[in-house]
Amino acid sequence: MLTVLSDDARLRPNVDGARPGGVGSFSGEGYQTATCICSGVGGAERLGSTPRRWLVSLVGRAGSCAVVGVKGRGSMRFGTRLVAGVTAALVMALAGAQAISASRLPAGLYPAKAPAPGKAVPLPPGVGSRSANYVDCYPVQGFKSEANNRYVAAELGYGPFKYPRRNLYGMLRARATTVGAWEEHQFCIDKHTGCCWSIFTNANGRWASTEIDYSGRDKDMLRARATSIGAWERYRIVCIEEEPGTFAIYSTASDRYVAAELGYKGDDYGMLRARSSTVGAWEKFSRFPGCP
Repeated sequence: MLTVLSDDARLRPNVDGARPGGVGSFSGEGYQTATCICSGVGGAERLGSTPRRWLVSLVGRAGSCAVVGVKGRGSMRFGTRLVAGVTAALVMALAGAQAISASRLPAGLYPAKAPAPGKAVPLPPGVGSRSANYVDCYPVQGFKSEANNRYVAAELGYGPFKYPRRNLYGMLRARATTVGAWEEHQFCIDKHTGCCWSIFTNANGRWASTEIDYSGRDKDMLRARATSIGAWERYRIVCIEEEPGTFAIYSTASDRYVAAELGYKGDDYGMLRARSSTVGAWEKFSRFPGCP
């Protein structure tokens, strides 16, 4: 059974084969794209979007679905998302659908904790302001690769390289022995959903993006270059059991863990890329205050 939660009559479900592990399809009048959140017995899942028609995958014996991230006629803004056909209350009720469930993580990993109430630290004034009101952040810190014991720096001196390479400004690299301005970052969580984290580089006031459209050795590189939080700037932080403070970064855009490319040479050494399906030595970082 699939229940569509909506108070917008223009959103008309057309359920095809909705069943546990099955697929349901929806169509909406006047909407360009939509992103669905579904929850059910045994788990919850956020699903991506396709033009005008989208699929919903159920993860339990019964489920409910809200449509968020809708772009097109009849949309309204709620928090950092465009919402149509769903009230704010419904979005909040299903917000847990975006959160990592510990039961669904690989063995040895667990979700990082958000800052305790009243302990969140604001972003620097005037920077990242387009998203600042929707996140709770840990204090400024450096973090390093466990594999080479080097801190992650944002390469603000980099620029466009010769074809076929794309713009490398703000590339994140595990290469510094100490924490300076380029190694200072803040980890911020979406306080409306409690789901996704974003990484803010204080030196240039930009968010880390996963460069999905890059190719070759640069594909899924992390760069400190975004002025606001979108799909490419969302990550999940997971802690490593029995290794306090050690964590892995999972890009929701690429569906991969971030690795420090220690096999690269020269100015690419230690480049962060969201390209790993499992957590190994190159995918471990430290220290994260939400991983006690």
